[in-house]
Amino acid sequence: MPDDIAGYCAHCGNLFLHGEGETLCRKCRVELDDSVTLIYDAVDLHGCKTPESIAEATGIPAERVRELIRENQLLRNTIDLSEPCRRCGEASAQTGSEFCLDCRAELNLALGDALQHAMTSLQAHQLSERQKDAAAEIAEKFRRRRERRRARGLDPSPHNRWSR
Repeated sequence: MPDDIAGYCAHCGNLFLHGEGETLCRKCRVELDDSVTLIYDAVDLHGCKTPESIAEATGIPAERVRELIRENQLLRNTIDLSEPCRRCGEASAQTGSEFCLDCRAELNLALGDALQHAMTSLQAHQLSERQKDAAAEIAEKFRRRRERRRARGLDPSPHNRWSR
């Protein structure tokens, strides 16, 4: 086969000859097809709807079942992949979400508070920058006045305020 290229299997890492678009060796491809067929049978024949029930019915580890479901569009539409909340352990609000609705609301409030604090600090910093600018303007005015006074103080005529 002139179009075959040597490469490594994405699943097992063994070197094999593959055609365009192939990422699995023949052995891993057969295992994948068998696993997907077992999952379809578990869903269709036994009515399994969660990765845990599919893993129990097929003997495939639950994490591998989740991985196969994520990769397969038809399985993704029929099987609920919601996982427990990372924070409290309750069911997730949406499929693919890491947090339940209550925890998401609390996190959003906390993020809002943090943003408010950051904005307040930023405004305080900007206020001090405004104060610095005002102080620089005042210093410039005094410098100009001092220069004008110096210019007036260099009057060589004998009629200045010190000579009286």
